[in-house]
Amino acid sequence: MVTGFIGSDMQGEITTLGRGGSDYSAAIIGDGINADEVWIWTDVDGIMTTDPAIIPTSRLIPEISFQEVYDLAFFGAQVLHPKTILPALEKNIPVRIKNTFNKDNPGTFIFPLDQDCHSQVKAITGLQQVGLLTINGSDYQIVTKLIKSVKNLLGKPEIKVLGVFNDKNINSTYIVINRNPTLEQLDALNELSASQQSTNIFSGIQITADQSLITAVGPRISDNTTIARKLTDQLQQAGVKFSAPISSDSHHSLSFLIPKKDHLKAIQHIHNELIYCPASNTSTAD
Repeated sequence: MVTGFIGSDMQGEITTLGRGGSDYSAAIIGDGINADEVWIWTDVDGIMTTDPAIIPTSRLIPEISFQEVYDLAFFGAQVLHPKTILPALEKNIPVRIKNTFNKDNPGTFIFPLDQDCHSQVKAITGLQQVGLLTINGSDYQIVTKLIKSVKNLLGKPEIKVLGVFNDKNINSTYIVINRNPTLEQLDALNELSASQQSTNIFSGIQITADQSLITAVGPRISDNTTIARKLTDQLQQAGVKFSAPISSDSHHSLSFLIPKKDHLKAIQHIHNELIYCPASNTSTAD
């Protein structure tokens, strides 16, 4: 038996790695011994179609790819830390999520390669109270430089950039971060903005609060215009104001900025209308 206590603090004292440390330890060990599968035991049946705490009708996802799981975790789902499965991914080792209190449940099987070519929405997740920074300007080189500067200013462990997207109609670039900037960071952003005010093509960095980011996850959905249209149609039907869809680098997720007050309504509507969860064809190991 091996514990998850594999870290040490600045004084060399043995400690945990923090959230997901034991799961990460399992993935590292599985990588080291070239395991056939890595099993992670937790207190839920597996990865769900959305957070069951807010939607009790959420369902178990029997099979999902590494890429989809990473996007789910990165954009808010709590079952796994985004980096937990990276050691297993490096060697294409499948991971299975199992419930300690429901051992007969097959759980969720996470496979290394995207085996499903049929685009569908498998899950919906969200982050409330994200920060939105707006850069207004039309000069590509200056805007690119500003984006890099903003990322450096916000480059603290507790803050991450969730996405960067453009609205070409009004020459604006939006940077979405997982929380609102601190007062110190706001001062630094204002200084950066003031330093660029002399240019005619830049009108400052604007900060918008009370935003939520919801993310739909599924195989290659960011490449599927039909899926994007279905998502926007559902948001319109729910009466939710939203941004243009934001796709991630993995191509397996689409995100939308919405008002924080509409967070639950948007997730409920998309989950009830669009989530597809096929039966598992994966055999359960004994």
